[in-house]
Amino acid sequence: MQTSDFKRERDFRGKAPPSDKFLKKSVVIKLEKGGKGMDNYPLVRKGLVVGIILLFIGTGIIPSTAHNIEKSSLTTLRNSTLYVGGDGPNNYTKIQDAIDNASAGDTVFVYNGTYYENIVVEKTITLIGENRTTTIIDGSENDNVVFIKANETTVRQFTISNGGEGIENAGIFLLQSDENNINENIISHNKGNGVLSHYSRKNTYSGNTVASNNYYGFNIRDSNQTIILNNTVIENLEAGIVMVDSNQVVIENNSVSTATFEGIGLWRCKESVVEHNTVTQTNFSAIFLYFSERIFLANNKLGHNYQHGLLFDTSSNNTIWSNTICENTLSGIEIDQSSRDNLFCYNLVNNSINAYDAGDNTWNRPYPGGGNYWSDFLGSDAMNGPQQDIPGPDGVGDAPYQILGGSNQDQYPLMSPYGMTQLAFTFHGGVGFSGTITNVGNTTAFMVCFGGIVEGGFVFFGRLSLLVVPKPLLPGEEVIVKSRMIFGFGKILLTIAVYADNAPLMMETASGTLILFFIVGLH
Repeated sequence: MQTSDFKRERDFRGKAPPSDKFLKKSVVIKLEKGGKGMDNYPLVRKGLVVGIILLFIGTGIIPSTAHNIEKSSLTTLRNSTLYVGGDGPNNYTKIQDAIDNASAGDTVFVYNGTYYENIVVEKTITLIGENRTTTIIDGSENDNVVFIKANETTVRQFTISNGGEGIENAGIFLLQSDENNINENIISHNKGNGVLSHYSRKNTYSGNTVASNNYYGFNIRDSNQTIILNNTVIENLEAGIVMVDSNQVVIENNSVSTATFEGIGLWRCKESVVEHNTVTQTNFSAIFLYFSERIFLANNKLGHNYQHGLLFDTSSNNTIWSNTICENTLSGIEIDQSSRDNLFCYNLVNNSINAYDAGDNTWNRPYPGGGNYWSDFLGSDAMNGPQQDIPGPDGVGDAPYQILGGSNQDQYPLMSPYGMTQLAFTFHGGVGFSGTITNVGNTTAFMVCFGGIVEGGFVFFGRLSLLVVPKPLLPGEEVIVKSRMIFGFGKILLTIAVYADNAPLMMETASGTLILFFIVGLH
């Protein structure tokens, strides 16, 4: 397929994660990860996303006590909280009136009911509804329902619906508005977008249901460091989540389905994470990358889409890691000739056409890493090694898997689906120190790494040892690893770290006495 075949005009205006490390006190062991075109190979685990979320969210958590405010208890609440729809002092009939009379830092609490308003928020406040299904802001099909132009504002527990017609309108519109939290709302049946963001940074959207909007569920433009987390995005007419000219974003753990075009689209985006999402029943593509680079797509489930599971148009230097791409009607993965230096690894691919790659991309990790699991691979596993010429199985096929569309191959196709496993380590003493690494899990461990640090004593050389085990470890398989030569004397503490591409970091310590080249009394 040529690039022009799947480009389309849309009404958009305007315009890697770090490498693996482990740190022990002041010593950093960096185990380099290879991969064509991956200068900063992003072996990202949950810690990256959690770290970004903690950085961006900061103190934006809403007190849970706001859910259970009783109308009869108004006199016990502080004057910094204004109320809408209740009885007694400090109550308002309209939400906008309460907002206008609030001061920065105040809370506006809205009781159940339907409020026919178009709200403008121009100060830092917390706006909370009593119940997200029965506290309704209805825009009467005029303009934006909630228009936010302030920073550090929270909107939580509302149904927001009936915004005005057109791609420039939305249920919630953020304009040059930073560090806001839009949480636990129902944003539905708007004639424009569900959520629209222009030139707004570090905003978090979590726990929302964004459904049945006429354009996009999320239409995020020129808005860096956006987090879209734990949302249900369903039956939005054009697309589910679309990011345009927005960098360093996190899209995680969302359920996206039923859209005319893509479920998740990144248009001219960089340095972002798309992880643990489920995308189904789109007419065009589950995930679409357009002129985007350094995107990390991991652990997504892309299935039952009517054309493509994953589609690349002029997008390079991305990592596609451990995704399940199954039962998509036209193809699982489709890549145009202008998309280069992408790494596809450890994905499970099961479609009528599994992959079509007209570009120049890499489909496996360097050995002893692996490639992808292909439903139509019929090879055997009797050999191991980088050339697959050493007797004994290693969990990868002995022959490459050919990718349609060009000359690309998966050099190390997996014999079974990729999954997490567990490693164990047992110390041995002697000259230097050694130990046994055992794969105690149920799946093959790829790219098993070992690092050791010697602390204390008088050590003249050999404090740091690094090693990559030369083949994958099958379930139950073990290998003996040895440190580099250590020379010195005195009481020492040994710390080792063992992990793999699909095994968590495991650390062990032991103390002993170093006498020249020998370690004694190790325990």
